[in-house]
Amino acid sequence: MKLNQRIKAARESKGWRQEDLAKSSGVSIQSIKRYESSLKSNITIDNLSKIAAALGVDIEFFVSKKFVDENEYNDIINIPFLKDNIASAGFGVINYDTDISYIPVSKKT
Repeated sequence: MKLNQRIKAARESKGWRQEDLAKSSGVSIQSIKRYESSLKSNITIDNLSKIAAALGVDIEFFVSKKFVDENEYNDIINIPFLKDNIASAGFGVINYDTDISYIPVSKKT
């Protein structure tokens, strides 16, 4: 998945319009539209950081290949989740012995 597709997918997963992302991130609407278009666009690390923060994702989501789905060109994507994970806030406990499992989901759903 290309950067422009990742930005758009993250925005749409929050149910936001481009205007919502621009307002929340402090990045101009013109820049958001340019970044999401298929046209070549140079995005600054500062703007990418603002967009990531507004969307509640780590900037690594936009630049790391580890988030690229193996089945990207198929109809199925695998969503990772932590099975039997135990965690609590404050001075609680966290279970580091977690198994990552995957849920297959159709892109058309």
